[in-house]
Amino acid sequence: GAPLMAYITAKGVILALGVVLVALFSLISKFGNVDAQLTTQTTAQTSTQTTTPRHVLLLVLDDFGIGDLATSTLPPGSTPTSTPFLSHLLSPENHRTKSLSTFTPYPQCTPSRASLLTGKRAESLGMSHYVLVHGQDYCLPYSTSTLMETLPENYKKILVGKWHLGHSRKSCLPTSRGFDEFHGYYLGSIDFYGHDNSEACCCEESCGPGRSFDAFNSTYPDVHDLDVKPGEYITDSITRSALSSIESFDPDSSTSPSSLFLTVAMAATHNGPFGNPQFKESDIDPDLASRSERRAGFNAMAKNLDENVKKLYHKLDEKNMLSETLIIILSDNGGETSSGSSVYPYRGQKFTYFNGGIRSPAAIHGAGVEGGGALDGMFWIGDMTPTILEAIGAEVPKGLDGLSHWGAVSGKSIIEERVQPFVSGLDPVRRSGAVFFDQYKLVVNGTAGYDVDFSKPEMGGWVPPDDADSNEIEHGVVEEFMLFDLRNDEEERVNLAGVEGFREVLSLCITEFSRVMKHAVTVEQQTKNLGGALDEITPGAQGYGPWV
Repeated sequence: GAPLMAYITAKGVILALGVVLVALFSLISKFGNVDAQLTTQTTAQTSTQTTTPRHVLLLVLDDFGIGDLATSTLPPGSTPTSTPFLSHLLSPENHRTKSLSTFTPYPQCTPSRASLLTGKRAESLGMSHYVLVHGQDYCLPYSTSTLMETLPENYKKILVGKWHLGHSRKSCLPTSRGFDEFHGYYLGSIDFYGHDNSEACCCEESCGPGRSFDAFNSTYPDVHDLDVKPGEYITDSITRSALSSIESFDPDSSTSPSSLFLTVAMAATHNGPFGNPQFKESDIDPDLASRSERRAGFNAMAKNLDENVKKLYHKLDEKNMLSETLIIILSDNGGETSSGSSVYPYRGQKFTYFNGGIRSPAAIHGAGVEGGGALDGMFWIGDMTPTILEAIGAEVPKGLDGLSHWGAVSGKSIIEERVQPFVSGLDPVRRSGAVFFDQYKLVVNGTAGYDVDFSKPEMGGWVPPDDADSNEIEHGVVEEFMLFDLRNDEEERVNLAGVEGFREVLSLCITEFSRVMKHAVTVEQQTKNLGGALDEITPGAQGYGPWV
Protein backbone atom coordinates (compact mmCIF):
# COMPACT_ATOMS: atom_id res chain seq x y z
CA GLY A 1 0.00 0.00 0.00
CA ALA A 2 0.93 3.68 0.42
CA PRO A 3 3.40 3.11 3.33
CA LEU A 4 5.30 0.53 1.29
CA MET A 5 5.51 2.87 -1.71
CA ALA A 6 6.72 5.69 0.56
CA TYR A 7 9.43 3.38 1.96
CA ILE A 8 10.58 2.37 -1.52
CA THR A 9 10.65 6.00 -2.67
CA ALA A 10 12.67 7.12 0.37
CA LYS A 11 15.11 4.25 -0.08
CA GLY A 12 15.53 5.17 -3.76
CA VAL A 13 16.32 8.78 -2.87
CA ILE A 14 18.95 7.70 -0.33
CA LEU A 15 20.57 5.37 -2.86
CA ALA A 16 20.57 8.12 -5.51
CA LEU A 17 22.22 10.55 -3.08
CA GLY A 18 24.86 7.94 -2.34
CA VAL A 19 25.63 7.51 -6.03
CA VAL A 20 25.97 11.29 -6.46
CA LEU A 21 28.34 11.54 -3.47
CA VAL A 22 30.51 8.70 -4.76
CA ALA A 23 30.69 10.33 -8.20
CA LEU A 24 31.60 13.68 -6.67
CA PHE A 25 34.33 12.09 -4.53
CA SER A 26 35.72 10.34 -7.62
CA LEU A 27 35.83 13.62 -9.54
CA ILE A 28 37.63 15.42 -6.72
CA SER A 29 40.15 12.58 -6.39
CA LYS A 30 40.81 12.60 -10.11
CA PHE A 31 41.74 16.24 -10.42
CA GLY A 32 43.45 16.83 -7.07
CA ASN A 33 43.17 19.73 -4.65
CA VAL A 34 43.56 22.56 -7.16
CA ASP A 35 40.93 21.22 -9.49
CA ALA A 36 38.62 20.24 -6.65
CA GLN A 37 38.65 23.87 -5.58
CA LEU A 38 37.76 24.92 -9.12
CA THR A 39 35.01 22.30 -9.32
CA THR A 40 33.52 23.48 -6.03
CA GLN A 41 33.52 27.08 -7.21
CA THR A 42 31.90 26.36 -10.55
CA THR A 43 29.31 24.08 -8.94
CA ALA A 44 28.44 26.75 -6.38
CA GLN A 45 27.86 29.24 -9.20
CA THR A 46 25.18 27.12 -10.86
CA SER A 47 22.27 28.73 -9.03
CA THR A 48 23.47 32.26 -9.80
CA GLN A 49 24.87 31.65 -13.29
CA THR A 50 23.62 34.14 -15.85
CA THR A 51 22.61 33.08 -19.35
CA THR A 52 23.93 36.30 -20.87
CA PRO A 53 27.55 36.98 -19.85
CA ARG A 54 28.27 40.46 -18.56
CA HIS A 55 32.07 40.29 -18.68
CA VAL A 56 34.54 38.50 -20.98
CA LEU A 57 38.05 37.22 -20.32
CA LEU A 58 39.76 36.26 -23.58
CA LEU A 59 42.91 34.34 -22.71
CA VAL A 60 45.27 33.74 -25.64
CA LEU A 61 48.12 31.28 -25.11
CA ASP A 62 51.14 31.34 -27.42
CA ASP A 63 52.39 28.21 -29.23
CA PHE A 64 50.69 25.89 -26.73
CA GLY A 65 50.30 22.50 -28.38
CA ILE A 66 47.55 19.91 -28.30
CA GLY A 67 49.86 17.64 -26.28
CA ASP A 68 50.79 20.25 -23.66
CA LEU A 69 48.00 19.75 -21.12
CA ALA A 70 48.28 17.54 -18.06
CA THR A 71 45.41 15.50 -19.49
CA SER A 72 46.82 15.16 -23.04
CA THR A 73 47.35 11.75 -24.64
CA LEU A 74 51.09 11.06 -24.69
CA PRO A 75 53.29 8.13 -25.79
CA PRO A 76 54.86 5.75 -23.24
CA GLY A 77 57.48 7.35 -21.02
CA SER A 78 56.44 10.95 -21.64
CA THR A 79 55.58 13.08 -18.60
CA PRO A 80 52.39 15.22 -18.69
CA THR A 81 52.90 18.94 -18.16
CA SER A 82 52.34 20.53 -14.76
CA THR A 83 49.11 22.26 -15.77
CA PRO A 84 46.33 20.99 -13.45
CA PHE A 85 44.34 24.22 -13.42
CA LEU A 86 44.37 24.83 -17.18
CA SER A 87 43.68 21.17 -17.86
CA HIS A 88 40.52 21.13 -15.75
CA LEU A 89 39.38 24.51 -17.02
CA LEU A 90 39.58 23.15 -20.60
CA SER A 91 38.22 19.72 -19.76
CA PRO A 92 34.90 18.55 -21.25
CA GLU A 93 34.24 16.91 -17.85
CA ASN A 94 33.93 20.38 -16.32
CA HIS A 95 30.18 21.06 -16.41
CA ARG A 96 30.78 24.78 -17.11
CA THR A 97 33.12 24.15 -20.04
CA LYS A 98 32.55 23.45 -23.71
CA SER A 99 35.79 21.99 -24.99
CA LEU A 100 36.48 22.78 -28.66
CA SER A 101 37.94 19.47 -29.79
CA THR A 102 38.59 20.58 -33.39
CA PHE A 103 39.52 24.22 -32.82
CA THR A 104 41.28 25.41 -35.99
CA PRO A 105 43.56 28.46 -35.96
CA TYR A 106 46.17 29.44 -38.53
CA PRO A 107 49.66 27.92 -38.30
CA GLN A 108 51.24 31.09 -36.86
CA CYS A 109 50.53 34.16 -34.75
CA THR A 110 49.64 37.14 -36.95
CA PRO A 111 47.00 35.54 -39.21
CA SER A 112 45.39 33.77 -36.25
CA ARG A 113 45.07 36.96 -34.24
CA ALA A 114 43.80 38.87 -37.27
CA SER A 115 40.94 36.42 -37.77
CA LEU A 116 40.29 36.10 -34.04
CA LEU A 117 39.66 39.84 -33.66
CA THR A 118 37.76 40.41 -36.92
CA GLY A 119 35.86 37.24 -37.84
CA LYS A 120 37.42 37.57 -41.30
CA ARG A 121 39.87 35.43 -43.24
CA ALA A 122 43.40 36.71 -42.71
CA GLU A 123 44.13 36.26 -46.43
CA SER A 124 41.40 38.80 -47.25
CA LEU A 125 43.06 41.26 -44.85
CA GLY A 126 46.60 40.98 -46.23
CA MET A 127 47.68 39.38 -42.94
CA SER A 128 48.34 35.76 -43.93
CA HIS A 129 51.92 35.68 -45.22
CA TYR A 130 54.03 34.52 -42.28
CA VAL A 131 54.03 37.01 -39.36
CA LEU A 132 54.59 40.71 -38.80
CA VAL A 133 58.16 41.65 -37.89
CA HIS A 134 59.92 44.95 -37.36
CA GLY A 135 60.47 46.87 -40.58
CA GLN A 136 57.16 45.94 -42.16
CA ASP A 137 54.58 48.64 -42.79
CA TYR A 138 51.20 46.94 -42.66
CA CYS A 139 48.48 46.15 -40.14
CA LEU A 140 44.80 45.33 -39.89
CA PRO A 141 43.01 47.24 -42.67
CA TYR A 142 41.29 50.41 -41.50
CA SER A 143 38.18 49.39 -43.46
CA THR A 144 37.72 46.26 -41.33
CA SER A 145 36.10 46.62 -37.92
CA THR A 146 37.60 44.71 -35.04
CA LEU A 147 35.66 42.88 -32.36
CA MET A 148 36.54 45.67 -29.94
CA GLU A 149 35.16 48.31 -32.29
CA THR A 150 31.92 46.32 -32.54
CA LEU A 151 31.28 45.85 -28.82
CA PRO A 152 28.56 47.90 -27.11
CA GLU A 153 29.61 51.17 -25.46
CA ASN A 154 29.17 49.79 -21.94
CA TYR A 155 32.36 47.70 -22.29
CA LYS A 156 35.77 48.65 -20.94
CA LYS A 157 38.21 47.02 -23.39
CA ILE A 158 41.73 46.26 -22.24
CA LEU A 159 44.55 44.31 -23.91
CA VAL A 160 47.43 43.05 -21.78
CA GLY A 161 50.33 41.24 -23.44
CA LYS A 162 51.02 40.55 -27.11
CA TRP A 163 49.54 42.54 -30.02
CA HIS A 164 51.34 41.45 -33.24
CA LEU A 165 48.87 43.07 -35.66
CA GLY A 166 50.80 46.17 -36.71
CA HIS A 167 52.93 48.88 -35.13
CA SER A 168 54.39 51.05 -37.90
CA ARG A 169 51.79 53.80 -37.48
CA LYS A 170 49.77 55.10 -34.56
CA SER A 171 46.64 54.15 -36.46
CA CYS A 172 47.79 50.51 -36.35
CA LEU A 173 48.15 50.30 -32.59
CA PRO A 174 45.67 48.57 -30.26
CA THR A 175 44.24 51.83 -28.87
CA SER A 176 43.46 52.88 -32.45
CA ARG A 177 41.70 49.59 -33.14
CA GLY A 178 39.10 49.58 -30.38
CA PHE A 179 40.98 48.93 -27.15
CA ASP A 180 40.70 51.56 -24.42
CA GLU A 181 43.99 50.49 -22.85
CA PHE A 182 47.05 48.53 -23.95
CA HIS A 183 49.78 47.20 -21.68
CA GLY A 184 52.19 44.91 -23.46
CA TYR A 185 54.42 44.43 -26.50
CA TYR A 186 53.88 44.85 -30.23
CA LEU A 187 55.89 42.04 -31.83
CA GLY A 188 55.61 38.28 -31.91
CA SER A 189 58.12 37.29 -29.26
CA ILE A 190 60.04 38.88 -26.42
CA ASP A 191 62.97 38.12 -24.15
CA PHE A 192 61.23 36.85 -21.00
CA TYR A 193 63.84 38.52 -18.76
CA GLY A 194 65.41 41.27 -20.92
CA HIS A 195 62.05 42.48 -22.31
CA ASP A 196 63.48 43.33 -25.73
CA ASN A 197 63.44 41.79 -29.19
CA SER A 198 65.68 41.14 -32.17
CA GLU A 199 62.91 40.11 -34.57
CA ALA A 200 63.03 42.01 -37.87
CA CYS A 201 62.42 41.48 -41.56
CA CYS A 202 65.45 40.26 -43.41
CA CYS A 203 65.18 41.20 -47.04
CA GLU A 204 63.09 42.84 -49.77
CA GLU A 205 60.66 39.92 -49.81
CA SER A 206 59.48 40.74 -46.30
CA CYS A 207 60.60 44.37 -45.79
CA GLY A 208 59.45 45.74 -49.11
CA PRO A 209 61.29 47.16 -52.15
CA GLY A 210 64.65 48.73 -51.33
CA ARG A 211 64.56 47.90 -47.61
CA SER A 212 66.40 45.28 -45.58
CA PHE A 213 67.77 45.00 -42.06
CA ASP A 214 70.45 43.00 -40.33
CA ALA A 215 67.73 41.25 -38.40
CA PHE A 216 69.64 39.71 -35.52
CA ASN A 217 72.52 42.12 -34.87
CA SER A 218 70.58 44.53 -32.67
CA THR A 219 67.86 44.32 -30.06
CA TYR A 220 65.06 46.80 -29.58
CA PRO A 221 62.91 47.54 -26.53
CA ASP A 222 59.35 46.31 -26.93
CA VAL A 223 57.47 47.05 -23.71
CA HIS A 224 54.73 49.68 -23.78
CA ASP A 225 52.84 50.92 -20.71
CA LEU A 226 53.47 47.60 -18.97
CA ASP A 227 54.67 47.62 -15.38
CA VAL A 228 57.79 45.47 -15.73
CA LYS A 229 60.40 45.22 -13.03
CA PRO A 230 64.02 44.82 -14.23
CA GLY A 231 64.76 41.14 -14.76
CA GLU A 232 61.18 40.08 -13.98
CA TYR A 233 59.76 37.06 -15.79
CA ILE A 234 57.43 38.50 -18.44
CA THR A 235 54.52 36.10 -17.77
CA ASP A 236 54.45 37.35 -14.18
CA SER A 237 54.51 40.97 -15.41
CA ILE A 238 51.61 40.41 -17.80
CA THR A 239 49.58 38.68 -15.11
CA ARG A 240 50.21 41.40 -12.54
CA SER A 241 49.01 44.03 -15.01
CA ALA A 242 45.90 41.98 -15.83
CA LEU A 243 45.16 41.49 -12.12
CA SER A 244 45.44 45.25 -11.64
CA SER A 245 42.96 45.80 -14.49
CA ILE A 246 40.44 43.49 -12.82
CA GLU A 247 41.02 44.96 -9.37
CA SER A 248 40.54 48.57 -10.53
CA PHE A 249 37.38 47.83 -12.51
CA ASP A 250 34.15 48.80 -10.78
CA PRO A 251 31.19 46.89 -12.26
CA ASP A 252 28.76 48.86 -10.08
CA SER A 253 29.88 52.31 -11.21
CA SER A 254 27.19 54.54 -12.66
CA THR A 255 29.67 56.86 -14.35
CA SER A 256 31.95 54.38 -16.19
CA PRO A 257 31.55 51.21 -18.30
CA SER A 258 29.69 48.49 -16.44
CA SER A 259 31.17 45.52 -18.32
CA LEU A 260 34.78 44.41 -18.74
CA PHE A 261 36.30 42.80 -21.82
CA LEU A 262 39.83 41.83 -20.81
CA THR A 263 42.11 40.23 -23.38
CA VAL A 264 45.22 38.65 -21.87
CA ALA A 265 47.63 37.56 -24.61
CA MET A 266 50.32 35.61 -22.80
CA ALA A 267 53.95 35.42 -23.93
CA ALA A 268 54.08 31.80 -22.77
CA THR A 269 54.73 29.31 -24.14
CA HIS A 270 56.43 31.00 -27.11
CA ASN A 271 60.17 30.43 -27.13
CA GLY A 272 62.66 33.11 -26.18
CA PRO A 273 65.68 34.34 -28.15
CA PHE A 274 67.39 31.81 -30.43
CA GLY A 275 64.47 29.38 -30.20
CA ASN A 276 65.00 28.19 -26.63
CA PRO A 277 62.36 28.06 -23.88
CA GLN A 278 62.84 30.65 -21.11
CA PHE A 279 61.71 29.63 -17.66
CA LYS A 280 62.12 30.15 -13.93
CA GLU A 281 64.66 27.74 -12.46
CA SER A 282 62.36 27.11 -9.50
CA ASP A 283 59.81 25.55 -11.87
CA ILE A 284 62.19 22.95 -13.33
CA ASP A 285 61.37 19.29 -12.67
CA PRO A 286 64.80 17.66 -12.03
CA ASP A 287 63.62 14.19 -13.03
CA LEU A 288 62.23 15.44 -16.34
CA ALA A 289 65.36 17.53 -16.94
CA SER A 290 67.49 14.40 -16.59
CA ARG A 291 65.61 12.92 -19.55
CA SER A 292 65.04 16.03 -21.69
CA GLU A 293 66.26 19.53 -20.87
CA ARG A 294 64.15 21.01 -23.64
CA ARG A 295 60.90 19.37 -22.53
CA ALA A 296 61.71 20.24 -18.90
CA GLY A 297 62.20 23.88 -19.90
CA PHE A 298 58.89 23.93 -21.75
CA ASN A 299 57.15 22.26 -18.81
CA ALA A 300 58.53 24.95 -16.48
CA MET A 301 57.06 27.64 -18.74
CA ALA A 302 53.71 25.83 -18.79
CA LYS A 303 53.72 25.40 -14.99
CA ASN A 304 54.24 29.13 -14.45
CA LEU A 305 51.52 29.88 -17.03
CA ASP A 306 49.11 27.55 -15.23
CA GLU A 307 49.72 29.26 -11.89
CA ASN A 308 49.16 32.70 -13.41
CA VAL A 309 45.91 31.69 -15.11
CA LYS A 310 44.72 30.44 -11.73
CA LYS A 311 45.45 33.89 -10.24
CA LEU A 312 43.28 35.58 -12.87
CA TYR A 313 40.42 33.16 -12.21
CA HIS A 314 40.53 33.72 -8.47
CA LYS A 315 40.76 37.51 -8.86
CA LEU A 316 37.49 37.45 -10.80
CA ASP A 317 36.01 35.41 -7.97
CA GLU A 318 37.30 37.86 -5.34
CA LYS A 319 35.64 40.73 -7.23
CA ASN A 320 32.34 38.80 -7.40
CA MET A 321 32.57 38.90 -11.22
CA LEU A 322 33.22 35.23 -11.91
CA SER A 323 29.61 34.07 -12.17
CA GLU A 324 28.95 36.74 -14.81
CA THR A 325 32.14 36.20 -16.83
CA LEU A 326 32.56 34.24 -20.05
CA ILE A 327 36.12 32.85 -20.19
CA ILE A 328 37.58 31.89 -23.56
CA ILE A 329 40.90 30.05 -23.61
CA LEU A 330 42.75 29.22 -26.80
CA SER A 331 46.19 28.83 -28.30
CA ASP A 332 46.96 30.88 -31.40
CA ASN A 333 48.45 27.94 -33.33
CA GLY A 334 49.96 24.51 -32.87
CA GLY A 335 53.01 23.93 -30.72
CA GLU A 336 56.61 24.28 -31.86
CA THR A 337 58.15 20.89 -31.19
CA SER A 338 61.67 22.21 -31.69
CA SER A 339 61.08 24.36 -28.57
CA GLY A 340 59.81 21.50 -26.41
CA SER A 341 56.08 21.65 -27.15
CA SER A 342 54.11 18.53 -28.04
CA VAL A 343 51.53 18.09 -30.78
CA TYR A 344 51.40 14.31 -30.35
CA PRO A 345 49.85 12.35 -32.03
CA TYR A 346 49.40 14.82 -34.87
CA ARG A 347 51.58 15.44 -37.89
CA GLY A 348 53.73 18.55 -38.39
CA GLN A 349 53.97 21.48 -35.97
CA LYS A 350 53.63 25.25 -35.89
CA PHE A 351 54.18 26.85 -39.35
CA THR A 352 52.63 23.86 -41.19
CA TYR A 353 49.08 23.19 -42.38
CA PHE A 354 49.02 19.69 -40.94
CA ASN A 355 46.98 19.16 -37.77
CA GLY A 356 50.04 19.70 -35.59
CA GLY A 357 50.14 23.28 -36.87
CA ILE A 358 46.43 24.16 -37.04
CA ARG A 359 44.90 22.24 -34.14
CA SER A 360 45.30 23.67 -30.67
CA PRO A 361 43.63 23.49 -27.24
CA ALA A 362 40.60 25.73 -26.79
CA ALA A 363 37.49 25.94 -24.63
CA ILE A 364 34.69 28.29 -23.59
CA HIS A 365 33.89 28.35 -19.89
CA GLY A 366 31.60 30.14 -17.46
CA ALA A 367 28.54 32.33 -17.79
CA GLY A 368 25.96 30.99 -20.22
CA VAL A 369 27.78 27.71 -20.89
CA GLU A 370 25.53 24.73 -20.25
CA GLY A 371 26.17 21.03 -19.79
CA GLY A 372 29.89 20.68 -20.38
CA GLY A 373 31.17 18.22 -22.96
CA ALA A 374 33.03 18.68 -26.24
CA LEU A 375 31.94 20.34 -29.48
CA ASP A 376 33.16 18.03 -32.22
CA GLY A 377 32.34 20.10 -35.31
CA MET A 378 34.86 22.49 -36.83
CA PHE A 379 35.32 25.66 -34.76
CA TRP A 380 37.46 28.02 -36.83
CA ILE A 381 39.35 30.77 -34.99
CA GLY A 382 37.39 33.43 -36.91
CA ASP A 383 34.16 31.95 -35.52
CA MET A 384 35.07 33.40 -32.14
CA THR A 385 34.08 37.00 -33.00
CA PRO A 386 30.43 36.26 -33.92
CA THR A 387 30.18 33.68 -31.12
CA ILE A 388 31.26 36.21 -28.49
CA LEU A 389 28.98 38.91 -29.88
CA GLU A 390 25.94 36.64 -29.82
CA ALA A 391 26.87 35.43 -26.33
CA ILE A 392 26.75 38.95 -24.86
CA GLY A 393 23.61 39.84 -26.77
CA ALA A 394 25.28 42.21 -29.24
CA GLU A 395 24.50 42.51 -32.93
CA VAL A 396 26.64 40.35 -35.21
CA PRO A 397 27.79 42.31 -38.30
CA LYS A 398 26.93 40.97 -41.72
CA GLY A 399 29.64 39.82 -44.10
CA LEU A 400 31.82 37.94 -41.62
CA ASP A 401 33.55 34.74 -42.67
CA GLY A 402 33.07 33.36 -39.16
CA LEU A 403 29.95 31.61 -37.88
CA SER A 404 28.44 31.98 -34.43
CA HIS A 405 28.35 28.75 -32.43
CA TRP A 406 26.83 30.23 -29.29
CA GLY A 407 23.74 28.06 -29.67
CA ALA A 408 25.93 24.96 -29.38
CA VAL A 409 28.04 26.42 -26.56
CA SER A 410 24.95 27.36 -24.54
CA GLY A 411 23.44 23.91 -25.06
CA LYS A 412 20.53 25.03 -27.22
CA SER A 413 21.65 23.47 -30.53
CA ILE A 414 24.43 21.53 -32.23
CA ILE A 415 27.42 23.19 -33.88
CA GLU A 416 26.67 24.68 -37.30
CA GLU A 417 28.58 22.88 -40.04
CA ARG A 418 29.84 24.55 -43.21
CA VAL A 419 28.16 23.01 -46.26
CA GLN A 420 30.68 24.31 -48.81
CA PRO A 421 34.47 23.85 -48.97
CA PHE A 422 36.09 26.34 -46.59
CA VAL A 423 39.63 27.68 -46.85
CA SER A 424 41.16 28.02 -43.39
CA GLY A 425 44.61 29.40 -43.85
CA LEU A 426 46.21 30.49 -47.09
CA ASP A 427 49.58 32.08 -47.82
CA PRO A 428 49.28 33.93 -51.15
CA VAL A 429 53.06 34.18 -51.53
CA ARG A 430 53.91 30.52 -50.93
CA ARG A 431 50.61 29.26 -52.38
CA SER A 432 50.01 27.05 -49.38
CA GLY A 433 47.01 26.45 -47.15
CA ALA A 434 44.23 24.13 -46.06
CA VAL A 435 40.67 23.53 -47.26
CA PHE A 436 37.98 21.78 -45.18
CA PHE A 437 34.95 20.08 -46.68
CA ASP A 438 32.72 17.80 -44.65
CA GLN A 439 35.07 15.20 -43.10
CA TYR A 440 37.88 15.94 -45.55
CA LYS A 441 40.85 18.27 -45.45
CA LEU A 442 43.02 19.29 -48.38
CA VAL A 443 46.55 20.42 -47.53
CA VAL A 444 48.25 22.43 -50.28
CA ASN A 445 52.03 22.71 -50.06
CA GLY A 446 51.65 21.93 -46.37
CA THR A 447 55.21 22.75 -45.30
CA ALA A 448 55.86 25.74 -47.59
CA GLY A 449 57.00 28.60 -45.42
CA TYR A 450 58.97 31.75 -45.09
CA ASP A 451 62.36 31.84 -43.34
CA VAL A 452 62.08 28.46 -41.62
CA ASP A 453 63.87 25.33 -42.82
CA PHE A 454 60.84 23.36 -43.93
CA SER A 455 62.96 20.47 -45.16
CA LYS A 456 63.36 19.39 -41.54
CA PRO A 457 61.55 16.10 -40.85
CA GLU A 458 59.53 17.55 -37.95
CA MET A 459 57.70 19.81 -40.38
CA GLY A 460 56.07 17.02 -42.38
CA GLY A 461 56.48 14.10 -39.99
CA TRP A 462 55.31 12.90 -36.61
CA VAL A 463 57.28 14.11 -33.60
CA PRO A 464 56.96 12.44 -30.19
CA PRO A 465 57.90 14.46 -27.08
CA ASP A 466 61.62 14.46 -26.30
CA ASP A 467 61.12 12.50 -23.08
CA ALA A 468 59.16 9.63 -24.63
CA ASP A 469 60.62 6.12 -24.50
CA SER A 470 60.81 6.20 -28.28
CA ASN A 471 61.49 9.77 -29.43
CA GLU A 472 62.60 9.22 -32.99
CA ILE A 473 60.92 11.49 -35.55
CA GLU A 474 58.82 9.53 -38.03
CA HIS A 475 59.39 11.00 -41.48
CA GLY A 476 56.50 11.70 -43.82
CA VAL A 477 56.32 12.25 -47.56
CA VAL A 478 55.00 15.74 -48.40
CA GLU A 479 53.27 16.33 -51.73
CA GLU A 480 51.72 19.42 -53.32
CA PHE A 481 48.15 18.20 -52.81
CA MET A 482 47.30 15.95 -49.87
CA LEU A 483 43.72 14.95 -49.10
CA PHE A 484 42.86 13.40 -45.74
CA ASP A 485 39.72 11.89 -44.23
CA LEU A 486 39.86 13.47 -40.75
CA ARG A 487 36.98 11.39 -39.44
CA ASN A 488 39.09 8.24 -39.84
CA ASP A 489 42.61 9.65 -40.09
CA GLU A 490 43.26 12.58 -37.75
CA GLU A 491 46.98 11.80 -37.83
CA GLU A 492 46.99 12.47 -41.61
CA ARG A 493 48.80 9.32 -42.65
CA VAL A 494 46.89 8.33 -45.81
CA ASN A 495 46.89 10.73 -48.77
CA LEU A 496 43.69 10.20 -50.76
CA ALA A 497 44.48 12.78 -53.45
CA GLY A 498 45.34 10.14 -56.03
CA VAL A 499 42.79 7.55 -54.96
CA GLU A 500 39.86 6.71 -57.21
CA GLY A 501 36.58 7.74 -55.60
CA PHE A 502 37.91 10.95 -54.06
CA ARG A 503 38.53 12.97 -57.22
CA GLU A 504 35.31 14.96 -56.94
CA VAL A 505 36.09 16.02 -53.36
CA LEU A 506 39.65 16.87 -54.41
CA SER A 507 38.40 18.94 -57.36
CA LEU A 508 35.91 20.89 -55.22
CA CYS A 509 38.59 21.72 -52.66
CA ILE A 510 41.17 22.78 -55.26
CA THR A 511 38.58 24.96 -57.01
CA GLU A 512 37.76 26.77 -53.75
CA PHE A 513 41.44 27.17 -52.89
CA SER A 514 42.09 28.73 -56.31
CA ARG A 515 39.12 31.07 -55.93
CA VAL A 516 40.27 32.37 -52.53
CA MET A 517 43.87 32.60 -53.76
CA LYS A 518 42.75 34.80 -56.64
CA HIS A 519 41.23 37.32 -54.22
CA ALA A 520 43.84 37.10 -51.47
CA VAL A 521 45.49 40.39 -50.49
CA THR A 522 49.28 40.46 -50.40
CA VAL A 523 51.37 42.39 -47.89
CA GLU A 524 52.42 44.84 -50.63
CA GLN A 525 48.78 45.54 -51.52
CA GLN A 526 47.91 45.99 -47.87
CA THR A 527 50.73 48.52 -47.39
CA LYS A 528 49.46 50.53 -50.36
CA ASN A 529 45.93 50.42 -48.96
CA LEU A 530 47.12 52.12 -45.76
CA GLY A 531 48.08 55.19 -47.78
CA GLY A 532 50.26 58.10 -46.69
CA ALA A 533 54.04 58.24 -46.53
CA LEU A 534 56.47 57.06 -43.89
CA ASP A 535 59.62 58.72 -42.64
CA GLU A 536 62.85 56.87 -43.31
CA ILE A 537 62.84 53.73 -41.21
CA THR A 538 65.65 53.57 -38.65
CA PRO A 539 64.83 50.68 -36.35
CA GLY A 540 67.88 51.11 -34.14
CA ALA A 541 66.82 54.63 -33.23
CA GLN A 542 63.07 54.23 -33.24
CA GLY A 543 62.78 50.85 -31.59
CA TYR A 544 59.39 49.19 -31.78
CA GLY A 545 57.26 52.30 -31.53
CA PRO A 546 55.33 53.86 -34.41
CA TRP A 547 57.58 55.29 -37.10
CA VAL A 548 55.43 58.36 -37.67
